[in-house]
Amino acid sequence: MALENSLLFIHSQEAIKSRDEFLSIASHELKTPLTSLTLQNQMRIRQLEKGDQSVLQESKFRRMIEADDRQLRRINRLIDDMLDIARIRAERLTIHKEEFEFCSFVSDVIERFTPQMESAGCDVTVALTNSVTVSADIYRIEQVIVNLLTNAMKFGAGKPIKIEVTKNSYKVSLLVHDKGPGIDSKDVDRIFQRFERAVTGREISGLGLGLYISRQIVEQHDGTLFVTSQLGEGSTFVMELPLNA
Repeated sequence: MALENSLLFIHSQEAIKSRDEFLSIASHELKTPLTSLTLQNQMRIRQLEKGDQSVLQESKFRRMIEADDRQLRRINRLIDDMLDIARIRAERLTIHKEEFEFCSFVSDVIERFTPQMESAGCDVTVALTNSVTVSADIYRIEQVIVNLLTNAMKFGAGKPIKIEVTKNSYKVSLLVHDKGPGIDSKDVDRIFQRFERAVTGREISGLGLGLYISRQIVEQHDGTLFVTSQLGEGSTFVMELPLNA
């Protein structure tokens, strides 16, 4: 009994530490875009109070709106991740399947994501298989793909990214290769857990929820999500979906 109590105490301390780290990261991640928006708005108010009309010039105004939109999308994504965690824990993450052509869908997601990858200095190569139809929740699968592309940009900034779609008689696979620092073998499983990352919060932004949520989504489609990696040689994230789902 003493041993069991000791183990329970250790586990509870680890859970508290994980929770506190998450709250610290979440507070920082939410505060950063909010601080940027606040400072930008304060600057615009001061300019308008001084009668500076340059703030209303179309090109400058457009850049400000685009910058605000990026910060708002970042906040929305953080909130969505936290809501998804609550849904997963309550077993209320809903999946609405529909049939769609997977390769054209992946191409569309990549095309919409290309400006962000280009701004990160990532040269993108795409290799797709022939037409393949899957039955899946199109919005949830897009969420997974965006998470994988975002990770590739974060960890492989300035380096090439290769995206592949392959298939066989029973599954279709999406592979995202990056040339980032790679992942230590001891961290390969840990990065798919809640609030976990292979690097410290100061190195890379984010809540450490994306891969956990992505794996939960893929597993609810009876698929698999895993990574192969070597330190110094980059990583390959693989999403596999069954063709008979």
